[in-house]
Amino acid sequence: NKANLPEDVPTTKFLTYGGSTAGTIHLRTTAGDIGLKLSPPFALQSYAYADRWAGKRVPYFLLSNSEEITFDSKYREEVRVVITLDDSGNLDEAPKPIAFETPAFPIETPHRIHVNAVAPNAADSNPGTAEQPLKSINQAAQLATPGTRIVIHPGVYRESIVVKNSGTAAKPILFEGTKKGEVIVSGSDVWNGWQPGTDKDVYVHPWTFRWGLVAYPPGWEGAVTLQDIVRRREMIFLNGKPLRQVLNLKNLEPESFFVSEEEKKVYLRLPAGASMDGASVEVATRSALATVSAKQYVGFRNLVFQHDNTPLQGSALRIQNSSNILVEDCAFLWNNWSGLGIAGSRDLILRRIDASDNGGAGILAFQVFRCLMEDAETSRNTWRGAAGGFTGWAVAGVKLLRIHNWMVRRHRAVGNHSGGFWLDCDNENLMIEDCYWADNESRGCFIELSQGPITIRNTVIANNGGPGLITSNCRKITLEGNTFYGNRSNAQIAPRGVKEFSELTNYRTQEQYKLRNEEWVLKNNTVVSTVLQTPPLKVSGPGLELFFKTLTASRNLYFCPDPNQAFEISDVRMSLAKWQEASGQDLDSLFGEPRFRDVTKGRFDPAPGSPLLTRDSWEIRKLVGGAKDIMAGLAEEMLHESKTNWETPYALAKGHPDSGWHVLDLAAAANRGVSAKGQFSWIGVMPLEHFEAGEKRIHGVPFRILDEDMNNGAAAIALRSAKLDKQRDGTPYPDMVEIGLRKKAKAIYVLHASAYADTHEKIGRYEFVYKDGTTAGVDVVPFGKASIHLDVNNTLARESNIQDWYPSNPQFENENAKKVIVLDPKNPLKHVRYLYTLQWVNPHPDKEIAVIRLMSEPDKHVMLLVLGVTAMM
Repeated sequence: NKANLPEDVPTTKFLTYGGSTAGTIHLRTTAGDIGLKLSPPFALQSYAYADRWAGKRVPYFLLSNSEEITFDSKYREEVRVVITLDDSGNLDEAPKPIAFETPAFPIETPHRIHVNAVAPNAADSNPGTAEQPLKSINQAAQLATPGTRIVIHPGVYRESIVVKNSGTAAKPILFEGTKKGEVIVSGSDVWNGWQPGTDKDVYVHPWTFRWGLVAYPPGWEGAVTLQDIVRRREMIFLNGKPLRQVLNLKNLEPESFFVSEEEKKVYLRLPAGASMDGASVEVATRSALATVSAKQYVGFRNLVFQHDNTPLQGSALRIQNSSNILVEDCAFLWNNWSGLGIAGSRDLILRRIDASDNGGAGILAFQVFRCLMEDAETSRNTWRGAAGGFTGWAVAGVKLLRIHNWMVRRHRAVGNHSGGFWLDCDNENLMIEDCYWADNESRGCFIELSQGPITIRNTVIANNGGPGLITSNCRKITLEGNTFYGNRSNAQIAPRGVKEFSELTNYRTQEQYKLRNEEWVLKNNTVVSTVLQTPPLKVSGPGLELFFKTLTASRNLYFCPDPNQAFEISDVRMSLAKWQEASGQDLDSLFGEPRFRDVTKGRFDPAPGSPLLTRDSWEIRKLVGGAKDIMAGLAEEMLHESKTNWETPYALAKGHPDSGWHVLDLAAAANRGVSAKGQFSWIGVMPLEHFEAGEKRIHGVPFRILDEDMNNGAAAIALRSAKLDKQRDGTPYPDMVEIGLRKKAKAIYVLHASAYADTHEKIGRYEFVYKDGTTAGVDVVPFGKASIHLDVNNTLARESNIQDWYPSNPQFENENAKKVIVLDPKNPLKHVRYLYTLQWVNPHPDKEIAVIRLMSEPDKHVMLLVLGVTAMM
């Protein structure tokens, strides 16, 4: 107890406990905050805001005033408790986000400066009283000293602000608008004098700026390609609405503009039916609307920052190398790149800000220590990036890099042209809760190369175009009480190993890490996939064993269209039951429909009858014999699935006598290898490994696989396409190959493969020419990408007879098409591939088939190869 320590307490204090029996330690502060470092560590029983550490042995804690912490000591020897005190009341290493205190911006301040741009007598030479206000905010910024409140009256302030002085803890400097939303700091000027152009609705104005294309930021060139539109900074607003920039006068359409620096002119075309009479045209001419550099105790409240034309990586409000900064009830709207940018700073409070409709990101932050962000919105950003296809690099609703000790509450990111929330590398000690990240065109959340701990809880991540949450080599990630719903690619939750480990340096402590996916907690989440190709949980890449060894998963609800594909581990799809048996996790979890209130209105709370209402009473499954080794379990499951897949026959083929088959010889027509190394012998961009030559029975049908070593390197018939044009000798692949049969047949079976087949459309046709010259046949149609609608997926499955062979694509089966799982029996989790068999039932079994024609659609960007053909006699 801090109060009971000696007055001359040193920075480190050793207390002695135990020596004869195990027991429990209770610590409670009575005055101020203290940091604790325990040696040796104790198992934690209870600790506010730190459920993720329950039962774990951890060394660092922070206790605030009147807060309790309990440790369970299992040591019988003497134990020293090391208590480290910090004069500031903060311990950087503490696993709990630091308690935040709002800088004191007193209502009554000794010094006020009034700014009122619309007052008739406003002038920067005035004393700044209410009766004689200043005209510009920047003039007030130059005059402000500690304890100054700059009172800004409604109006549009077309200027840039540079904060000159710092405040103090007792006397901060505050820039405050008198009415929220009515004090606007704008980077644009009103331009009059537009002249009609030669075309209808086109107007022209002189243009004096030569900004050109902004240079690539350091380290970007060669790593990413930036289209010219992304490197521009011009913006024009007509009656408050943005016009779209084009880079060629020929492309000038209604509601767009074009800048010709050569002609020194700017052209705009009005919307259809609009008039220039009385119209307001604002042209963005200023950058860096507000700058806070190397300052302390400065606040902004009730301000709008708009039309800042800073190019790539710039921000309307830039905070750098500063501390104790408050940004509250401010908006950052329609700026060329980001709204709010923070770098090299600490101790910030961002509260009730709206950083939306910006060309790049809503908020960018780099190397920021301790920040409280509450009730912020960053929606509909990255419009400039999207115009040039730049949506996956350095942009998101919020993009944070190297941030430590942040608390994020009730953040909303909706409809961004990029992702919703991105934590780039070196992030630690984050608590993120009660957020809503939905309908973004890319990822809901991306966490990259971070040491953690990072906790996301009670957050909705829904209907994003990419994965719900995807990570790369991150440790100490806790997901608790979240809802993942309908995210449309990869998976709802996708821990991904990018390599065996990633080296990282902590920017504050210089500690070196070798990061892997480890120490994850998945608890009380609801994880729902609405399409086949995005399982609720997908774990991939190197480091699987460590991930599963350190994983804790409990009381989660999972759901997807096919219960047997709820989990994907290293390309292996499985049900919840199989996942439980393989991992030993989620034994108290459930697979079932969540029954949300109304997902179309963003209502993800449980409706009456939802199993989420009875989560605490879900049955706990007991595994007979315990859980298997996860990797061995996955390998066993994949081998079993492959064996079952091959041995399950078509109904027509079941029990058909061996003498009733005719296996066609494709050797003369074969023109491509499939398993050898080299670009002329692959399907797609990978060889077909572990598919040995010889006789094989697949789905009850015998096939003969050619030995390419005995057939001039050819084992398959490749048909010409836009993806597969010329053979090794430069001659084109054929778009039609004829195979003689000259027999009657009940059915024909084709073993074939495809690559790059991401569209549900005809890519070929297998035609059967009868002896009398008539024909019948079947179009070759891949499943392609799955739909977000289950009924559409069912239709796709019925209409298809092949699919891209890569395992990340959704696979299917129907009565006339079955997948063929190809793998290495010694390492079944590596390079899994999918071939397909096609069954064509002859409508005229009494007629002799003279020839089988294998044909492709040569203009399609897909590969189609045939490896075997067999007739049922």
